[in-house]
Amino acid sequence: MNSVHHYLVTWNPPPPAHLTQVIIEDETLRDGLQAPYVRRPSLDQKIQLLRLSAGIGTGQAMIGFPSSSSREYADCLALLRSLMEDQSPIAAHFLGRPMASDLAPIAALQQSASWPVWADFWVNASPLRMKIEGWAHEDLRTAITTAASFLLQEAIPFCVSLEDATRTPEAMLAELIMLSLDRGAGMIAICDTAGEAIPEGAARLTRFVVDVIKVHTRMVPVLWHGHNDRGLALANALAATEAGAQIISGTLLGVGERAGNTPIEQVVSYLHQAGHSSLKPSGIVAYAQAVARCLELAIPDSQALVGRQTFATAAGTHAAAIVKALTLGEPFADYVFSGVPAASLQRRQTILVGPLMGVSGARHKLQELGLTATEARIQQLLHLARERATCLEDTEIAALFAKP
Repeated sequence: MNSVHHYLVTWNPPPPAHLTQVIIEDETLRDGLQAPYVRRPSLDQKIQLLRLSAGIGTGQAMIGFPSSSSREYADCLALLRSLMEDQSPIAAHFLGRPMASDLAPIAALQQSASWPVWADFWVNASPLRMKIEGWAHEDLRTAITTAASFLLQEAIPFCVSLEDATRTPEAMLAELIMLSLDRGAGMIAICDTAGEAIPEGAARLTRFVVDVIKVHTRMVPVLWHGHNDRGLALANALAATEAGAQIISGTLLGVGERAGNTPIEQVVSYLHQAGHSSLKPSGIVAYAQAVARCLELAIPDSQALVGRQTFATAAGTHAAAIVKALTLGEPFADYVFSGVPAASLQRRQTILVGPLMGVSGARHKLQELGLTATEARIQQLLHLARERATCLEDTEIAALFAKP
């Protein structure tokens, strides 16, 4: 009866067994950098971020769009060589349009680095986009056939991304999937490009795509790529995994254009709690801090998992419960007011003294700082805290009672 898990009750259903095999695709260095207000990282910073990505168990990464500029191509080549030098487990993916001018640089990367690569190209069959662009049905079929022929000739495996799939009719999706498989696609990506889906829609779409693939003679994995325009990217990604998507794409901190992408750190933590032993949430905080530093982003205090207040409390009743839980052991303190154990992220529960703090929390803080917790000191600390608009820093408390 000494294990905290004996006392934990949940109404959540048991996670499906296949969640332990889901692969994470990190798009921080591609989709993430489309965010208009982020700073473009240097090459050295990109290499650092890619290594930190490997540290959380990422299986594949969208590294760049090599045809977009000579600088981008040079960075892609250097990143590919860093993967080779590290013997990294990350599979390198590069993005391009379905045309030889975009795909040829990907082939050149593989030849220059002597390291395997994947090419990802997209087609968009949503009626809205086809109307705006003036595309015809046959244009899409030709694009897939032409791109696939080029990549097969170069012996480069490829993924066909069905852009705006959440707003594309069933018949069109099925036709493009079957054509892609006939032409040798090794992966199918379904994209919620405009962040339009809700979880039920994400699940329905994923099941549909999985069922279409089952009809074909070749089984290939399904990747879910979502955006956060309705604030549902994480929920949609989890719904897609439960419906059969084997790969989830996203970015660290959900950084990306408009409202951003699926935050992969949250997917990693969720899958780890579901029993996925290959994912390593212990590296999430370091990766998040590096992304924030390199892209010049501010991490919100309340950001799940990585915000500075995520595992902090300054409320008297909550602090009192954590103090009591500590007498039973750290795991009890880690779960009493948290659905995610701070220890899994190499963090800890923190009690801060602020205007809403009570006696128990104040006593704990004094003891934590190595100060004798007399009743006079407790009341002095609480009086000071209640006169403040913000929480006291530990250094302020230590200085207050260090005076003779």
